[in-house]
Amino acid sequence: MKRKHGRLAVFTAIVGAVILATGCTAAGGSTPSDDQPSTDIDQIENPHMPLGDPLGDGGPPVQGGELTIGMFADINSFDPLQKLNMPATAIYDQLLRYDENGEAVPYLASSMETSDGGKTWVMALRPDVRFHDGTPLDADAVIYNIQRYIDLPEAPAHIYASDIESLTAEDELTVQFVLKEPNGSFATFFAENPSIASLGVVGSPAAIEEWGADYTNHPVGAGPYKFVSWARGDKAVVERNDDYWQEGLPHLDRITFVPRVDADTRAVSLENGEVDLIESNGVNDFLRLVANPDHKYYLGGEGGTYLPFNHSKPPFDDIRMRRAAVMAIDYDQMSEVLFDGQMQRAETPMGSSSAYYSEKAAEVFPDTDQEAAKKLVEEYVADGGDPSFALEGSNSADSVKTQQFLQAQWEAVGMNVDLKQHDLATWIVEIREANFQIGSKSFHGSSNPYPLLEELLETDAYSNLGKYSNPEMDELLRQARDATSEEERIRLYGEVQVLANEDVVNLWYAPGFLGLISKTYVHGVERGATGPTYFANFWRE
Repeated sequence: MKRKHGRLAVFTAIVGAVILATGCTAAGGSTPSDDQPSTDIDQIENPHMPLGDPLGDGGPPVQGGELTIGMFADINSFDPLQKLNMPATAIYDQLLRYDENGEAVPYLASSMETSDGGKTWVMALRPDVRFHDGTPLDADAVIYNIQRYIDLPEAPAHIYASDIESLTAEDELTVQFVLKEPNGSFATFFAENPSIASLGVVGSPAAIEEWGADYTNHPVGAGPYKFVSWARGDKAVVERNDDYWQEGLPHLDRITFVPRVDADTRAVSLENGEVDLIESNGVNDFLRLVANPDHKYYLGGEGGTYLPFNHSKPPFDDIRMRRAAVMAIDYDQMSEVLFDGQMQRAETPMGSSSAYYSEKAAEVFPDTDQEAAKKLVEEYVADGGDPSFALEGSNSADSVKTQQFLQAQWEAVGMNVDLKQHDLATWIVEIREANFQIGSKSFHGSSNPYPLLEELLETDAYSNLGKYSNPEMDELLRQARDATSEEERIRLYGEVQVLANEDVVNLWYAPGFLGLISKTYVHGVERGATGPTYFANFWRE
């Protein structure tokens, strides 16, 4: 049940131009002004990174009080059939979680075991756990929720649920899963980040039946906090669950979550005390805020920031234009303009600390060569192609700044670039329906390749935003998924990364730095090894 992680945890999110139902974002952010202290990101020493406060930090927890938390983006849904977000992890506990060593361990479940090499799995549940509506979290409730994932191909977690051949209740607190094929990593599917896809998030079947399609506005979980209200674009409020299954928790009475999409606004709201903690979307947030002794921070990130090419529409259905787009960018200049000189190149979705990171893949990814980029564009035009396209994204200040920089770089090599900005809700729909030519921007990364690379590269996969399809890639992914030895997995996933970069599937450009920044009076911060924030232990002085 082990999933390996590097020093920094996996965080997968679609941001700025691409935020899919969760509030995570990509590297970047506002550039510090001249009167703000500038810190080299490499010089930051943080005893709390990346998984939260040390045990006992701040002394004995204080009961009561409230916190306000600033998020990257507005909430899209509270239904586990969708990608979830920060307040959802306060409402729902997971069946399994990753521990600090990257091990998938029971949480709402009390055990998860296989005795036949991964074909059959048996999950035992904790007794006396109840949803917020008082109904039991039992085997039937788990089966009900998993069946929802099985029945809806559009659900992010369907990729995991589709491995299940049958599921039955052995007794009131025991579920048996029989898989179509043996999978020694099946338990990890219940521990994955709910903002990506997880089988481990279960809602009250009674509430789901009662509210139907409107369940997203009436979510009922078994987590430390109960849903109170949600006003889109304004705030979501949760309050203490007095019947929580862990005695003495949670500590706070109430948490309010507010969207603060713009990086400057988010930073100012923390500095002036409007919020007590913020999600941070990149290097510059940390550069601006960490010098303040009133702040604590929790930095994580792995993998890279990228722009998805749409392989189903001109001009990026032609590899020459994809290569030209990558080669046209002066990445040193990008670092200065967008990242306060702190950017390093990212050329693959795998984090460089991962055993699966492929140096060869990085080597085959195109380097900056603006003269060669011009020639590729000219060749494309000579063959009848039109080098005009729209770069689309959200209308946030950070996204617009990135788009304007890229427009100038590409037009310098003969491309004609129109910028299109959307409000976030519209852009989510556009990117999900592949109504774009190239989008700005996304973040995807991990120290582990599965299911990350399948999500990005397999034909029709959920996070394959640009409709990339290559039968050779699909076969490589299948072989890697079925490999039984670690050595073979490393080899095959290396080949996957090489082929992806030879095909120039996406335009990778920067690492991701994602995390939290809080006031020093906030304690008990806990972050999962795959990125979610857990709230049961939060408290304030």
